[in-house]
Amino acid sequence: MTEAEEQLVRNIVESLRVRRLYLRLYYTDVPQQKNTIRPFPKNLEMYGEVRIVPQKAVDKVLENFDIVYEYFLKYHPLPERKTPEKVLAGDPSIQVLLFGRTGTILNDGTGVTLTGGIGTTGPTGPAGPAGVTGATGPQGEPGEKGTIGYFATSITSVPGGETLKIIGGSESTVTLLTDDDDQPYFEIDEKGWRRGGDPVTVTVGGVDAGDVFSTGTSARSILEAILYPYVGEEILTFDNGLNSTYEVGQTVSGTKNASWTTAGPDTNWVEGGFEYSADNGIGTLATGLDYDSKPDSYTHPSTSFSTPTTVTYTITGEQNQGSPSSATDTTWWYYAFYAGKTLDPAWDGTGFNGSNTLYGQTKTLRSSPLTWSFTVQEISNHYTYIIIPTDSLPAGGSSAIEFVNSADDSDVAVVRPPTTFSYTNTYGVSVNYTMFRSFFDFGGQITIKCRAATT
Repeated sequence: MTEAEEQLVRNIVESLRVRRLYLRLYYTDVPQQKNTIRPFPKNLEMYGEVRIVPQKAVDKVLENFDIVYEYFLKYHPLPERKTPEKVLAGDPSIQVLLFGRTGTILNDGTGVTLTGGIGTTGPTGPAGPAGVTGATGPQGEPGEKGTIGYFATSITSVPGGETLKIIGGSESTVTLLTDDDDQPYFEIDEKGWRRGGDPVTVTVGGVDAGDVFSTGTSARSILEAILYPYVGEEILTFDNGLNSTYEVGQTVSGTKNASWTTAGPDTNWVEGGFEYSADNGIGTLATGLDYDSKPDSYTHPSTSFSTPTTVTYTITGEQNQGSPSSATDTTWWYYAFYAGKTLDPAWDGTGFNGSNTLYGQTKTLRSSPLTWSFTVQEISNHYTYIIIPTDSLPAGGSSAIEFVNSADDSDVAVVRPPTTFSYTNTYGVSVNYTMFRSFFDFGGQITIKCRAATT
């Protein structure tokens, strides 16, 4: 087994432990115990403190069963099996085998009972001849069921067995059970944490000052909270499956593929706790997803906007502890900006279309002309035309912007005031444009940048 494989098994074991599930080898002839399942091809079983074991936990072990099994054979083998000593009824050592030792248990005497008892000892066989020990006689029939012993605030004896001492208090519940070999034993269940609602006064390990444990929380749960602080998950990125920009009037609809990335221990995500939606009237797009359902194919409703609009898409994932994690993706609907050249110094926008009216015509979707850079192509004796949606001009209108050569920041003179015209785009939206013409005709190729006016 390689180090990487051993680390994978340790990760699987730790992931199960967070869910309060554990693995161990077992002797094949030993009956199955409570809260134990044996879904694996060899003598490896899963046990824990939950009633329903998630199928994902079993599948994770099955996917890597060979190295998990090898790991437990190597690091957690079954101890050498010893045949238990046979003890005849009446032998005082049976008390040690059944109960081990006398324990002292706190109890307030309110209704805790022991049922059952141990049968009386059968008669001893006749003695052999003098000087020689005779054979032991056959074991007698089991005696009648013992009386019920009631726990009280004083010492109470259970007929037929060890003395169980109950001394006051109300911190435990004692139950008489039977093990796999049909032998009785006592199970003591603690009442747990008593100071429900009292904030913890100082930070200890994973428990912060001000945290509260509910009444009945077990000591083990509190220790695990201290020693193994909860590690939250995080949704790092979200891709809604759309383009980042669309032109006003353009419709988005149909099947799209959303995807996302996460960080943190995957076992802490709530199953089916992922969903995503969008604002501006779009609403919920998918729900009931697992953290690993990516990419997710979903149907986007038919959506378009006739004015510039920003739509925020949000994905949210629920955690077993702490607040939900979320991430966003943004899609914009913008007006189109244009630039190009023509010989005509008096062109007023007549006949303009969004594709090839001007020589070397360019088109871009954006929210503002500021910082916009575009390249005009080389052609002799042509004027440059810069076409900007009127509604996209900054405060101050056309006088609030200027144009410069990106190479050296030299001024590119334009005719002022600019002309205006209206154009209905490909998607049926009518847009008012403000059009600037270069003051001079020039043939060279340059990159022009729009910026806020400095004078």
